[in-house]
Amino acid sequence: MENSGPAAMSPVTVPQFFSDMVKKHGQKVALCARMADEWKEVTYAQYEQRSRTMAKAFLKLGLERFHAVLILGSNSPEWFMADIAAMLAGGLAVGIDPLSNASFCLKVALDSQAQMVLVEDHNQLEKILKIKNKLRKLKAIVQWRGAVMEPSPGVYTWNQLLDLGSEVDESTLDDIMADQKPNQCCAVIYSTDEAGEPRGAMISHDNVSTLQRSPLSAPSIIYCAELYRIIYTVHCYTALPVICSEYNILYRTIPNYVLYSIYTVHCYTAPPVISIYV
Repeated sequence: MENSGPAAMSPVTVPQFFSDMVKKHGQKVALCARMADEWKEVTYAQYEQRSRTMAKAFLKLGLERFHAVLILGSNSPEWFMADIAAMLAGGLAVGIDPLSNASFCLKVALDSQAQMVLVEDHNQLEKILKIKNKLRKLKAIVQWRGAVMEPSPGVYTWNQLLDLGSEVDESTLDDIMADQKPNQCCAVIYSTDEAGEPRGAMISHDNVSTLQRSPLSAPSIIYCAELYRIIYTVHCYTALPVICSEYNILYRTIPNYVLYSIYTVHCYTAPPVISIYV
């Protein structure tokens, strides 16, 4: 190990690192979203509690270690909570570009051995229902926004998922989190090759925690006059291997009129990350 800098830090898992951040910044705002012209804030403590409930729900539904939780949708608090929950439960967080078609989703799901799929709304749900019969390892689909218009076996709403999580003891999740190792895989980032086929890059817990503790990940501030908000963003995601597919999704969906619609990249450290929806 080095004597200073990120290389001198002891490796930790995402659950360990996230827990440390919650202890330090529990009542600070971690996520903020504008819904129906009203700003909704989520503190680090609330973020952890909801993510843990989701992780327990995944376990209740049968998520096994090193199997994927696919997340298909736009930037939202639910996206981030699902991402963290997958890692806490010992699974693999796998984000998919919301513009992807059913065929691409199928290839990613098969390659990552997906057992859970979270979709934003009915449009995304339709993509998964088209390929559902080909996903032999699939155990549950969760729609986090809007009513499920076509009820189907194995399809849950967001609230139903949280209810399932409340049935699992905290100690069950704690044991799984404690058993994880920094060098184990916790996420897979998919891009496409020249032929348009998905290619996954495995990301370890140590990849995530080391990046987030690096001085290079210190947020810069953008002043946005249109929103009268201070937006925190992370620019190092363009050059370094990182955890989440949040970056891939956001990179592809940021519009040219960025001052009017800003999506921020998620970071597990303070200062708090502000997610903007306009």
